[in-house]
Amino acid sequence: MATNTPADGAVAQPVVQSTPPENVPAEPKTPSPAASGPSTGIEKFREMIMNPSKFRKVPAEKAVAVPSTLSLFGEPTLNIGTLPSASTSGEGSSAGKAVALSPATKRKTTDPNLKTVVIDPMYDLTVIVGTPDATDGQIAFRVNRGSLRHASDVWNKMLTGPWSENIKDQSEVEFPDDSAWAFEQVLYIAHLQEHKVPQPQEIDLSKLLSLAVLVDKYDLARVMRTAWREKDWAPLDQPQLTWSAIPIHQDWIYITHAFEYNESCAYLTNRLAVEVQNDKTDGSLYHLTGDVKFKLSADMPERVLMQIRDVRNNILQEWVKLCSTAFDKAIFKKDDDYSNPCGKAICRATRMDIMSFGLRAAGLCPATQISPTMYESVVWYWKALNDIGAEFKDYKPCDSTYGYGKGAHHSSCSYEKCLGDFGFLKKAEATLKQYGHKDVVSHLLSDKFLKPSV
Repeated sequence: MATNTPADGAVAQPVVQSTPPENVPAEPKTPSPAASGPSTGIEKFREMIMNPSKFRKVPAEKAVAVPSTLSLFGEPTLNIGTLPSASTSGEGSSAGKAVALSPATKRKTTDPNLKTVVIDPMYDLTVIVGTPDATDGQIAFRVNRGSLRHASDVWNKMLTGPWSENIKDQSEVEFPDDSAWAFEQVLYIAHLQEHKVPQPQEIDLSKLLSLAVLVDKYDLARVMRTAWREKDWAPLDQPQLTWSAIPIHQDWIYITHAFEYNESCAYLTNRLAVEVQNDKTDGSLYHLTGDVKFKLSADMPERVLMQIRDVRNNILQEWVKLCSTAFDKAIFKKDDDYSNPCGKAICRATRMDIMSFGLRAAGLCPATQISPTMYESVVWYWKALNDIGAEFKDYKPCDSTYGYGKGAHHSSCSYEKCLGDFGFLKKAEATLKQYGHKDVVSHLLSDKFLKPSV
């Protein structure tokens, strides 16, 4: 037995050393209240992964992302998929974009195989774009957080809005669904380094499309249009009247829409609207180039697709009504716009017969609304209307014939005078001008589109 050395005047107390009995299990330790929850640092972050709703400070339906992985240095990495619109109320140019989280990253900036591009040497954020198996690969960009915020309202809300509660202490953000090449060009422009952006001869249509996708997704039109003008990638500020409605035409519609070149987009959209046809098998719209059908791309903005259908349907609906009304008036002699100048029954009968044959051949009468069998394009029907009675341009019924001498033929009637425009051609042209783009209408009226074979 040992004793403790007492202080002056104190009584020494023995120290008993006891040995626990053999084969008796030790009692389990009861954790303290502080130990029952996650501590700061790595443990807390892991708990966030397992139970993110416990730490989320914004409603789940409004959160764009939660930390999903841990880097080798213990720094959480944010995984960004398709971001929400710049306006949470559904307003603005990028409203309606879905919120989705992408799978966990496959690489970190510490991975020696990951290419790293330093955009700003004074960077405070790293964005990892793409995936290793993507067409443009995966690249890590060292950037300035403020430059991203000023370039895009979407990025600004992501980095400073309610969602930033989940990412404010993080050094890496992922964009696995985006093109690394397109993202690099946007980052150069956002950091005022336009001189590093490729020249026009280095930009093909596929690269312009990848840029347009990024511009549309993150609301980047404002910052990108400045660089577009400086580099003169393509003259999008004026309608390109030589573009035809083939697949490349659809691509240019998407590009002009994304970069907000509204005049060119309106022309291209309207021209496609008057050239597309209705597929007999499934009712979809397509453009016929030679013998090949090119259906409208589902990647085009919904607003553009709706406008194409609306323009086509509105024009054809008006034309069907015009033709039906004109035909009805011709039968019952109620045509206020037509007077029989010569008073001859043969001229009125001829006019009605030509109109009936021509409208039926064009598929525009008799009907009171758009028929499911109206498969042709607006251009086709316009030419069909103008071709009605074309073979009767020399119409001149005989007034009298004198049989003596060499004979003579006299007629006071003519096609223009007695048949006219059949009561619908001028009105059909007015309908075109109402719904059509001025340059598209000009092309139609100047006969620059192919004529149909009625």
